[in-house]
Amino acid sequence: MADDTKDLDNLKPIDHAVVAKPHTPVYKMHRYFARRPWSVFRSLIEHYSNPGSLILDPFCGGGVTVVEGLRLGRKVIGVDINPLATFITRMEVIDVDLDELKNAFEELEAACRTKIEDLYLTTCPKCSQQVPADWFEWSNVVECKECGRTVALHKAQRVAKGEKIAGVSAGKYRCYHEGCKAEWRPSECKRLDDALIGVHVICPKCRHKGEFAPTQTDVGLAHSITASSRDRIKREGLWHPTLDMPDWWDLRRPYNAHIKRFDQFFTPRNLLANAVLGTYIKTSKGQPSQSVRDLLGFVFSASLRFTNKMVFRNKGWQGGNPIEWASSTYWLPEVFCEINPWQAWRNRSRAVKSGKEYSRREINGNCVMGETSEELLQTATSLIWTGSSTKLPLPANSVDTVITDPPYGNNVLYAELCNFYWAWVGGILGRNGLIDDTDEAVVSKEHKKGLAEYRTLLYEVFRECHRVLKPGRWMVMTFHNKEFKVWNAIHLAAHDAGFRLAEHDGMIYQPPIANYTQTIQTRRSGSMLGDFILSFQKVERQPGFRQIEHAE
Repeated sequence: MADDTKDLDNLKPIDHAVVAKPHTPVYKMHRYFARRPWSVFRSLIEHYSNPGSLILDPFCGGGVTVVEGLRLGRKVIGVDINPLATFITRMEVIDVDLDELKNAFEELEAACRTKIEDLYLTTCPKCSQQVPADWFEWSNVVECKECGRTVALHKAQRVAKGEKIAGVSAGKYRCYHEGCKAEWRPSECKRLDDALIGVHVICPKCRHKGEFAPTQTDVGLAHSITASSRDRIKREGLWHPTLDMPDWWDLRRPYNAHIKRFDQFFTPRNLLANAVLGTYIKTSKGQPSQSVRDLLGFVFSASLRFTNKMVFRNKGWQGGNPIEWASSTYWLPEVFCEINPWQAWRNRSRAVKSGKEYSRREINGNCVMGETSEELLQTATSLIWTGSSTKLPLPANSVDTVITDPPYGNNVLYAELCNFYWAWVGGILGRNGLIDDTDEAVVSKEHKKGLAEYRTLLYEVFRECHRVLKPGRWMVMTFHNKEFKVWNAIHLAAHDAGFRLAEHDGMIYQPPIANYTQTIQTRRSGSMLGDFILSFQKVERQPGFRQIEHAE
């Protein structure tokens, strides 16, 4: 037997944790929620498979199993019900002509940059030249429910904590007008037009960097664009999504109830600028190639995280610079940043260029994309399929190992969150509409899915994994949740599907990436740090045991 191959029919489970390393450039191209550490999955792939082995990830999410499997010379099939997940995964591994991609970036810049930057012009306070601002800062304004006078929330004092979202309190404010001093939550008051309160520039002419109070010219430009943006979008034939945001969703809260459509997460100016970019990509025909056009849509989708009203500042984080939408909810801060979309596009295009250079270097031709399981089992090395893993496009006993990261109960509602991006990129790709989350394995009262439904959906996926997995082979996953009932559901689903948790080393604690323990998500009250590695072996017959429903 060769030194680099193992007897997969007599393999013991992994018996140690792995140092979780920060994301490499390929994973920094586009955000995906709860993406797991690449070094952990690389070690799992190395332990549970050989070069040339076929690996299945039935919840491929941000694509870590697919990327690392191809890096190690394995064949991989990544499946996800979420089309944004499979789009991101495909863009991470697809081969592309880097010169063609560079030319496409340059052509887009020539067509779009001036149109966008003209929307953000301000006057540099040092050299007095007109230059595009990096970002503007805005404050919500409300009408005090007691005295009826106007209150700009950046001037008001927060006096009581409320529901904590993304590490920031959505609490009560006190009216600052003389003789009132009423206390209320902003959601209880009538909303007025937001107020422009700050401008930030990095002057391309004199290199001055700083922020200053807006001038009347800045305020006038913003108001003029707000008044004319809809007419301009219509007059110039620009496209943007008009999908409604369902009001019954789990992530709807009083603080975002006024958002009716996904395009309302953007200021009128940023919506116009994004429409310029989105329309250019959506309507480009012929050259460049399809893969490069898809990557343009990928860059644009990644930039949306930085150009919406969920971006804010905290002087204690990131040097006081804007913090992009980072939470797993649709939280709208009372004071937010309006980032110039051209700056976001430029930064994301650089990240994608770096990521594609990395993937080309690391995968090095190992990615041969197939469209069917027949191609995958013959000449192709990867198949990325959008659909429910309750019915996999694979023959029985064909997979060497299953390595995955299943949904964590109600921790992250992937489809609801990913629709923010998919409303745009789905339209660009000609796949309009919300993500079909009928078979999404989550716990959500609004989606009429409790622990029983969650367990059933996981069971149906694990049963399919059992069918396609070779006898005696392993289904391995990382998992965390602070609720015992969720742990109970996933263990019972695997047991009922025909898997046995290894008696020794079947469950190993995996510490998190050290640098990421202070993110907005991990700082939330009750957050669990790290994962557990669970190793389940396929068996033909399960021993019986009494189901445990509750435990201290």
